Amino acid sequence: MHAAREREAGLGAAVPFRFACTRCGHCCSGGTGHVWLEESELGPLATALGMELEAFTALHVRGCADPSDGASRLALVERADGRCALLEGSSTCRAYHARPVHCRTFPHWPRVHAGGAAFEAARATCPGIAVDVDAALAAPAFERLAQLYAGLEPSSGPSELADGGPVARLDCCLEGDRADELWMSALEADYAVRHGRPGGGCRLGPARPLCCRLAGAGPEAGQRAREAVRRIEHETGHPVAYGPARALLVARGVLAEDAS
Repeated sequence: MHAAREREAGLGAAVPFRFACTRCGHCCSGGTGHVWLEESELGPLATALGMELEAFTALHVRGCADPSDGASRLALVERADGRCALLEGSSTCRAYHARPVHCRTFPHWPRVHAGGAAFEAARATCPGIAVDVDAALAAPAFERLAQLYAGLEPSSGPSELADGGPVARLDCCLEGDRADELWMSALEADYAVRHGRPGGGCRLGPARPLCCRLAGAGPEAGQRAREAVRRIEHETGHPVAYGPARALLVARGVLAEDAS
């Protein structure tokens, strides 16, 4: 229930959206900025790292002015490339269970909910943000995407193009070792929400995206198809986003967060 409420919390924003954290780490490494801290958060963070408070503060805390009002505040230190100093690898927070409220509440910050540049920056960073597209806007984009899909392969049952022809496919592209290498557009993800019906071992059936349909079809075929999707987005005004397929589907509630 908590995950469902979290996913729906952005629907009242200026640009309605759903959100589900995909543990991608992009919000911790997407460029320079501020992770604001309260005094009460310093002790738990130090404990989580196995450090004395004084040592933690000296190494990981900085004082700076809040760009919004000039007030003096505390923030976490960043690395030179903008990555959080508490980030280990690409997506592991070394103090996750003691992370600041500023981290816990992303992307549900007032300025993100207000829309504009802050929302667009958050959406560009986070594949877990799924814009709730108006049905009237989505309909023509969905119709054209369905036509594109129909032109790629027969519509009878799960299949994919391989060596120029359709072959039976009984498993799911979103499972297995290569799942995290598959990327898709937000348009394809939104279409999957509306039209996905499992078939065989395929989680999405006739709504599966290009990354599943064109596995083995060659880079030129994939590039042409992706360009066609971009044209549909541009000409219909559907919000543009591109990211890991699993992440986009988790954000839309199609897959569970622990899907594999």
